[in-house]
Parts: sequence; structure tokens; C-alpha cells
Amino acid sequence: MVINEFIRVVRPSWGSLVYLLRTEEGMVAVDTGAETGAASTVTAYVRHRFQEELRYIFLTHWHGDHTGAAEKIRELTGAEIICHRDESRLLAGTGEIEYCWNRPMPRTGLTPFLRMVSAAGYGLMKANTAPLQADILVKDGDMPFGPEWTVIHLPGHTPGSCGLWSERHRILFAGDTVLCVGRRTIHPPVSFLIQDRSKFYQSWCRLNRLGEINWILPGHFRPLRWNGPLDILPAVQKYA
Repeated sequence: MVINEFIRVVRPSWGSLVYLLRTEEGMVAVDTGAETGAASTVTAYVRHRFQEELRYIFLTHWHGDHTGAAEKIRELTGAEIICHRDESRLLAGTGEIEYCWNRPMPRTGLTPFLRMVSAAGYGLMKANTAPLQADILVKDGDMPFGPEWTVIHLPGHTPGSCGLWSERHRILFAGDTVLCVGRRTIHPPVSFLIQDRSKFYQSWCRLNRLGEINWILPGHFRPLRWNGPLDILPAVQKYA
């Protein structure tokens, strides 16, 4: 799918989306898909469509369905892996992580049943959940790809969940903070995947303050041409 002349969308593995972004600092993959095998699909697409190599891998958060192909892409292209500084220990497997069936859980405090559900989900997606070392750590307000794109910290789903925001184009890479279902419907993730509800609600309020958003580019389902402010009502109903 083509968003515009500098953003393409691919789905190289089941479940999650990968965005390919051309910036003044080079090509960026925003998330990577779940399976290691997705790496060859992503790199081949960039070479064919953009006639370039990836320079950066920007991870919206540490979960394996978004990071599974990152190490292989780095091996194939030399691209540097970027994540928020509050996510680095979780990405590296040294943070506070619980396990089920040798799979890292998407958050702490899940019931035994939900731990099994999460582990089964990773299995269905064939997600590579091996630890990763980031090359570059960023914080809220950083501009790692030039002035066009700003890192926006959106904690709640995970401590270091983040996105990218273009003030000029009014485009939001939202990770799993906003999910788009159907032609005009936005949702938070299911409640058991929210690590901190208070911070998550504050993140939605912050997105509301961005004003007009032309495109919401989520980590799952489909990109959505929104052309309006982000209505925080779903978050108010579930988490206020």
C-alpha cells in the first residue's frame, strides 16, 4: 500500500505492519514484522521500490510481533536499530519480564490464563522473541531522521512505547497505542495488553492535543486516513 511518495506499507508476516519511510537521513523501517523470514521481504522491497538500502530500524516498542525480523535486517543491511531509552532494557531482555513457555510476556502481572494466551499468540505468529541490543536510544522530542519527523513518547502499552509525528504532513506512526479497525474506527489495544492504564490514558490525551491528524499509521490492522483530531472517547470509556 502506498501512503504517499515517501511512505509504503508492507505486511511481511502475520499480524503486524511494517512501514518503509524515506527521510533525508536515509530509508527507515518502522517496525519489522514478527518472523525472522520477514527480513528478506522487507529488504527486497526497499531495494526494488526505492533502489536503496535500509539505514535505520525504528522500533515502536519491544514486543516480538514488531521486532522479530530486526536482527536479521541489521545483519543483511547494516541498518541501525533505534528504540526509546525506556524500552532498551526490555528489548535486551534485561528488564522486568515474565515468561511462559519460554516466551517473554507482553507485560507483567498477567494471569496464568492470559500468559498462555499470549504465548500461544506468539507461537501462531511465529514471532522471534530473542533479545535485541539497540544501536541508538532516543527520547521524546528527538529528531533522528532530520526535522521532518519527531519522536513522540507514548507510554502505557509498554514503558517506552513511542511513535513518529510529522507536524508538516500531519502523519502519525502510532505503534500499538492506536489501532485502526474498519474505515473510520480507532481503538486502544485490548485492556490486558496495557501495562500502565494511567500513562496510557495520558498518551491518548497527548495525541488528542496534536490537533488535525491526516493519517494514522498503526502497528496492526490497516492505515487510516483520518483527517481530524484523535477522539479520546474510547480511552476515556476504558481507562479513565
